[in-house]
Parts: sequence; structure tokens; C-alpha cells
Amino acid sequence: MTLAAAALLGACTGGGSDGSGSTAAPASTLPVDPSPSTTVRQRRAGAALRFGVVVPATGEDASFGAPLGAGVELAMQQINDAGGVNGQPIELVTTIDEGKELEALGQKILDGELDALVGPASSRDALAIAETVNEAQVVTCSPTAGSVALTRYDNRYLFRTMPSDALEGAALAKAIEQSGLGLSGPGPVAVLYPDDDYGRAIFDRLDQQLNPQAARLVYSSPYDPEATVPELDSLAGQLVGFEPTVAVVIGLPDGGARMLARLRAAPGFFRISRVYVSSAMREPTLYEKVAPGKANALQNVYGVSPLADPLLPSFTTALRALRPDAGIAYAAYAYDCLNVIALAAQAAGTNDPRQFRDRLGDVSQLGAPCDTFATCAARLADQDNIDYDGVSGPVPVNAAGDVAVARYELFTFDENGRDVRSKLDFLVP
Repeated sequence: MTLAAAALLGACTGGGSDGSGSTAAPASTLPVDPSPSTTVRQRRAGAALRFGVVVPATGEDASFGAPLGAGVELAMQQINDAGGVNGQPIELVTTIDEGKELEALGQKILDGELDALVGPASSRDALAIAETVNEAQVVTCSPTAGSVALTRYDNRYLFRTMPSDALEGAALAKAIEQSGLGLSGPGPVAVLYPDDDYGRAIFDRLDQQLNPQAARLVYSSPYDPEATVPELDSLAGQLVGFEPTVAVVIGLPDGGARMLARLRAAPGFFRISRVYVSSAMREPTLYEKVAPGKANALQNVYGVSPLADPLLPSFTTALRALRPDAGIAYAAYAYDCLNVIALAAQAAGTNDPRQFRDRLGDVSQLGAPCDTFATCAARLADQDNIDYDGVSGPVPVNAAGDVAVARYELFTFDENGRDVRSKLDFLVP
């Protein structure tokens, strides 16, 4: 993965609707006709599947959006090469620049008579359009939105291939237990987490998943990311006093870095063998916020994040041949979005999203494994149930629109402060 993409992922997945941990109920902020016309519904019944794409195309997030767009383009090409969906080539009818044109999306959904949408990339924007796509009855897949607020929202038409932030707690538990510290596990574990929905969701899952025989939770506390230095020092001192082998600091880049800095400054910190952090803190310049000028200050810091690079080398080869300058990171999640949508429509025998939305879970978890549209469509033609295993890993879509299983990678930081992917990756839960 590129370092830029790793840094940007926190903005797309961490926290709530505004990336800060706030998860206020989303309003219908984008205009939409509450009663889409009968003409649209009649057209959908027998027409080609029409979809749109919403990813960042300009500004500082353009390098993050480019691989997502390339992943969708590759999926579309392969689907149409395999005969299309329900005997017709699928059609890309609108592309929205998430950075500049999101306000126009509601009307474009109606004007374009869309059946499906891939995007937006960020949790904030996915929450902003959730009511719009529900009203317009357009099946929508966000490839990189991780906010726990999306799980609680009534996602009748919106799902995602990126795991919810809450699942990261299970990934942290597995990484800690497999740390290699101790013959049966690392022993005492202490956790600090921000006092918001983001922090509590990750901590709660971590607490549930830790095996006390291998990693015993001896201390945990919420913290205010904007607390004073003395307040953070007090929490850090309490944690160190429990003499854990492993400490965990959950947080977004700025607040999490402040807490980690105070923990490092606490007397007795040297007795902690390893520190784990959440994926939102995966930044190539994190050390400047924790220990300015000391690039090697994070060499005992590890973390987990959703797998950035695809599992199949053939996907990487095909994507680079199609878009050699687009990058690879997180492209697999967008590719899987369109494939799950297309296979759900194929399984339902209709391109009408009101009918094929109910098949998203069926094609992603209930049958024989397959990993391309062509192989999965062939099995559907033979009346077989299928389990599409994507290039991002398994994508079993549940009733809340979340993937119930996901693949994570372990990362650390080198002597230059750069985040580095380790050789270990694993499925959770």
C-alpha cells in the first residue's frame, strides 16, 4: 500500500459521521424525490443494470480515489467480458467527484435512473447519502467507510465491503494473542481508548475477544483526546502502575498521538514490551506527533488495519495493465463492491434493485466459494448457491450491511518512522 493511502484511510474509516467520533443521526442532507417515478421502476424491470461511482477525483484525496475508480473499472470490464448481468452489459452512467460534487448526487441518482452506486469513500459522506439512496431505492456500496454509525443506521440499500471499525477490536485481540510474547501469550494487557463511539466500539470488541488465558485485561480507561497534559499523564501513570506487558492506545491520529506521547513519557514505561495502536494512527509521520524529531521512537509500536493490498496476484497484474498509474491500495474493496452488486442481480434474475438487494447476503456467504464474476455466474447458471470470496478477502454481507468477516494486516514502524506492513495477516473474528 502507499503511505499516502494509509494516512488517508483514517479519514475515511475512523470516527463517526464527521471523522471525530461523533455519530449523530444522519439527516437527509441531499435532495431526493420521495416518490421516484413509475417510469424509472418500469425501465428498471427489463433494462441493463445502470450504476454510478462516487470517489475523490480532485484535491488531496485524489490519490486515494484513483485506485478505487480503477477497481470499479476493472470489475465492469470483466463482468461485461463474461456476458454482463442478466444477458446485458452493465452501464456506467455517472461519475461523481466526492471532493467537489457530492451535493449534486441526490439529483444525479434520479436523473441517471441508477440501479446501483459504488461509493462514497468516506464514512461522513456515506452517512450523508444514506437516506437519499434508501428513498431512491439504489443499492449502494461504500468500499472504505468504516464508521460504526453505519451499522446502526437503517441501511436498507447501503452496504460496505470495508469492515466496520468495531471489528478492528477483534483484530487487535488476535494480534496481541499471536504477538510471540510469552509461550502462552503476552499476559497482562492495559487499554486506553477515546471516550466516543469510535473508541468504545473498538474497545468493547477487544474486551470481548481477548482470551484471558493468553492475554488478561488488567486495566482499561477512556480518555478525552483534548484533555490537558496533566490529565493524560495521570491516566498514563495509572496504566503503567498495573505493570502490563502490552499496552493498547486506540485513537484518531491527533488525540491518539497525544495519549501515546504521554504514555511514553510515564515513569516505568520501559517495562512495557509492546504497544498496539488502532488503524487510524497508521501515519508515516506519527512519530512527529509523539516524539518530534525522533523517527525511531515507534519501533516497539504495532497496529492492525484492513488489508490494503489484494490477495490475488492476478488482480494486481490486471489492474496495473488497465490503469498503470492509479495505485493499488484499497482498489480491491471497490472491485468487490461492484461484483457483489452484479452477482446479487444475476442471482435475482432482475436488475431491479428493489429485488436484488435481498440477494446481497446470499451470493456473498451461503454457497460454494468462487472469486470472479465469470466463475460465480457460471455456478448460478447451474442453479448452485455461491459464496463470492473477493480479492479483499471474504465479504459476507449481513443484515446490517456490514461484512461479518474481514482480513487485517499487522503493521509496525521502521527506524525512519515509516509504517511497514509485516508478513502477518489474519481473518477475524
